[in-house]
Amino acid sequence: MADAHLYRYKVQMTCGGCSGAVERALKKATTDGVGIDQYKVDLTSQTVLVEGPVSQADLTAKISKTGKKILEEEDLTGKGETYESLVQAIAVA
Repeated sequence: MADAHLYRYKVQMTCGGCSGAVERALKKATTDGVGIDQYKVDLTSQTVLVEGPVSQADLTAKISKTGKKILEEEDLTGKGETYESLVQAIAVA
């Protein structure tokens, strides 16, 4: 996965319906072949992690279409973070 990117978003989600909307959008994007290899949506921390060759602009558009406000977006590609370590950090937070 040399061309894979790692993105972290802070998304305003206040309930399970909010996080579910983001989950559904990412799941659909995954099956549509947009370039998402794996993702994690965490309601408690309002964090969305995505790994794959998808562009940040395309990913931002997918999340924005849910109507949820993106508070922060960050491309962590090449910054020493891994998808697994970020998922684990969310789990213990």
